[in-house]
Amino acid sequence: MSAPVLVTVVEGHGEVEALPVLLRRRQEDLRLPTVEIRRPIRAPGQAALTAFGGIERWVILAMRQPRCGGILVLYDAEGRCPKTDAPEMVRRARAVCAHLPLRVVMAKNEYEAWFLAGLNSLRGHRDLRADACPPGNPEEIRNCKDHLTQLMPPGRIYKETSDQAALTARLDYEQARKTAPSLDKFLRDVDSLLREMTTSGTRPQTS
Repeated sequence: MSAPVLVTVVEGHGEVEALPVLLRRRQEDLRLPTVEIRRPIRAPGQAALTAFGGIERWVILAMRQPRCGGILVLYDAEGRCPKTDAPEMVRRARAVCAHLPLRVVMAKNEYEAWFLAGLNSLRGHRDLRADACPPGNPEEIRNCKDHLTQLMPPGRIYKETSDQAALTARLDYEQARKTAPSLDKFLRDVDSLLREMTTSGTRPQTS
C-alpha cells in the first residue's frame, strides 16, 4: 500500500519551499519515513485563510489531494494572537474534516522569527554576519525579514523565495524552540501529526 501523504497549506511564497525541508528534517529525526511530504498548496495571503469560509475552502482542497492522510496548515500570525486565533481556526477546519489527522499552526509573528531565535546556528550562512546574535524576544519582532536584512552586508536583502529554504536546512530548531514558543508548538504538533498518520490506521483519500 502506498504511503499516506501529508498535505500542507501555507500562505507565503517562501514556505512553499521551506516547509517541506523542515518537515523532512523532523521526519528523519523521528525515524518515521512512511509519510510522503509534497510541495505545499499556497493560499494567497493570511486573509485567504482567516476570512469567512477561507480555511474551510483550503482544507477541503487539501482533502481532495490523492492519498491525503493528514493535513497541516501553517501561516504567519502577523500581529494576531496564536493562543486565541489558532484554536478557532482548528475548530473551523475540523468542521469540514473530522476524519483525518489535522493541525493548524500560526508562526508568531513570522516564520522568520524562528531564524532569529536560532541565529547561533545560522551565522555565516546566506550572508548573515558571523557575529549575529539572537534577540531576546524574537517572536515579538514585527518585521523579521527586515531584521534579517540588517544582519546582512549593505545591498544584500533577505529574500524569502531564495533564503528561507536554505536557512531552514541549517536551523538548529531544538535550540531555537527554547525562545520561540510557536516553533515549539509547531514541532510538537508535527510530531503528533506524523505519529497519528502512521499509527491511527486512517485510510488515505484515493481521489
